Amino acid sequence: METSRPPPPPPPRGRFLVHPSKRNLEPPPRGRFLPLPRTIQHPPKPLPLDPDPPSLPDRPIRLQPIDEKPTPFDDQNVADQPPPSPPDPVLLLQPIDQKPTPSVDVQDTVADPVPVPPPQPVDEKTTPPDDQIINDLLPKYDAFISFRGTDVRNFFLSHLFAYMNNEKHILTYKDDVNLKRGDIIEPSLIEAIERSSLYVVIFSPNYATSRWCLDELVKILECTKKYGRKMIPVFYGGVTPSHVRNQEASYADAFVEHKAKFPNDEAKLENWKAALKEAADTSGFDSQVTTPESHLVKEVTKRVLEAIRPNSSPITEGLVGIESEIEAVDKLLETDPQRNRVIGFWGMPGIGKTTLANSIFQKIDPDVFEGRHYIPDFAVQLKTKTVKDLQNELFKVLLRDDNPQDIAFGHKLSRLRRLRAFVVIDDVTSASMQALEELLDWKFCNLFGPGSRMILTSTNQQVLINACQEVHQVPGLDEEKALQLFSFYAFKKDQPPDEYKERCEKVVAYCGGNPLALRVLGVAFYKKKLDLWDMKLEKLRTLHKKDIQDLLMISYNELSRDEQSAFLDIACFFNHESYDFVTRVLDEDLVTNLADKSLVGIDYSKGKIEMHVLLEDLGQDIVEAETDPQKRTRWWEVKDTLDLLAKNKVNIEFIYISFSNSNYLY
Repeated sequence: METSRPPPPPPPRGRFLVHPSKRNLEPPPRGRFLPLPRTIQHPPKPLPLDPDPPSLPDRPIRLQPIDEKPTPFDDQNVADQPPPSPPDPVLLLQPIDQKPTPSVDVQDTVADPVPVPPPQPVDEKTTPPDDQIINDLLPKYDAFISFRGTDVRNFFLSHLFAYMNNEKHILTYKDDVNLKRGDIIEPSLIEAIERSSLYVVIFSPNYATSRWCLDELVKILECTKKYGRKMIPVFYGGVTPSHVRNQEASYADAFVEHKAKFPNDEAKLENWKAALKEAADTSGFDSQVTTPESHLVKEVTKRVLEAIRPNSSPITEGLVGIESEIEAVDKLLETDPQRNRVIGFWGMPGIGKTTLANSIFQKIDPDVFEGRHYIPDFAVQLKTKTVKDLQNELFKVLLRDDNPQDIAFGHKLSRLRRLRAFVVIDDVTSASMQALEELLDWKFCNLFGPGSRMILTSTNQQVLINACQEVHQVPGLDEEKALQLFSFYAFKKDQPPDEYKERCEKVVAYCGGNPLALRVLGVAFYKKKLDLWDMKLEKLRTLHKKDIQDLLMISYNELSRDEQSAFLDIACFFNHESYDFVTRVLDEDLVTNLADKSLVGIDYSKGKIEMHVLLEDLGQDIVEAETDPQKRTRWWEVKDTLDLLAKNKVNIEFIYISFSNSNYLY
């Protein structure tokens, strides 16, 4: 009789490399930033209750939420059209046999005894995203020009607009509609005024004859007070500040006509006069003093640039850690001012290379660089455009010529070599390097004039080493700045509330200073209650995984087959291990290639391999997607591995076990 065998002994105490969620990871290198949403809150405003509500008919009354359609009650017919809904849910007292009318004032229909319910929780599905709210409020134009078309459109205005918009790249709004204007300012113009950073008002002889122009001026002054913006008056064609301030000369005649046309609108006339006086008291330009007209155009434009691009640039507002990074890059750009230089920004996906490059580009002084051009997503654009298309776009902007393809190459080259240019090309890959050389008729240093600058961004360090004089590694955020960035997205504050701080620190540690991950997860936790936080923290690794990994997969897909295999080995087994040990197991060239492509870090001071936790998760997810256990080649969880070996016949490439200080491979 066969006796049963005793159960196998437990596995030796040691470890397989475990899932990152089960160990404490040191934060990655410091640095970085991302744009932050402004703190914009819209607290619900309860409707005021009428202290003396109108008496209601002596008929049965039902309470009906005003945001619901009325339904038949008894035998009465009620109109299908619902009354308009106010912002906050209140109850409307409505006689059951009376049809609701859209013009009913909600304030007059709220009964005194009925309390206003407390504000309801915000429905995230119907609440517009903060980015949309911010975009609706931010200025759309750099400058708005108010003018009387018959006086200046084909003369001074045309020169001023061309110089501001085309030469100095100031996005300028001017109304070119030649249709007959009515007495009421158009909504599109009101929106343009609201969304302009600065205003230029040209007081010409016939400016005050237009009620439209005067209404524009009133609206402009309203916005200067409301938003703290500036207005620059230009007194043109013999008009002086005194004429405008005191309504003299042609301005006096204009108000005689207005008074005759609007005899019962004295308040409007006084409002216009007050606006003219306030504008005339503002520092501006007199065309009889600042001459010739070409000089006047340049002086007005210079004042506009000073106003919209102050020393403390709004470009850096709301960006965590950007100032120190910009200072470091400025030093690189200022080196050898008479020589052309190409600077590379290198770092892992989502670390903020594009944000840094765009911030530098936006702050560049157009008086220093005559030509500026930014090419976003270079590798992506090459999928839909030819190199010739991108080259024509580049030369069109730099040469300020709508048809650069018609310019003879020799003449084009001669013009470019006299031009000091600043060019940014974002997302250059090894596959797009040949296209880059064709785009610039390489090399860049020989194409543009002395002192020109170019910035390239890439996840591939070797690409930048081959193309740039200097490579700047864009690091991740340190713990303090990472917590600040995450808090902005999760709470719209610099710091989290005390009861959330410990939970926030767990998220920050997981993100490892990557701004993209901090932003995505911050949005995921926004307006969530404390109990939901605990639930989400348990699933942190899978929370909004696709939003982050879609970007990381681009770099993974560009790897060779051997590089992909080495990447997966490090993600599953060798993260935080000795560099010497890992390079005895894996080809050292493969490891250094992964480091060049920002997919692996090498801490030379500690002699260790350091892969970012987001990349580690990506690699493990790729392996775990091999659903058939018999085809899966890598296992790192102890329990799962033992179960697999006990139940299945599988083909495993190797098992890695660490016993105290000794490493064993099977």
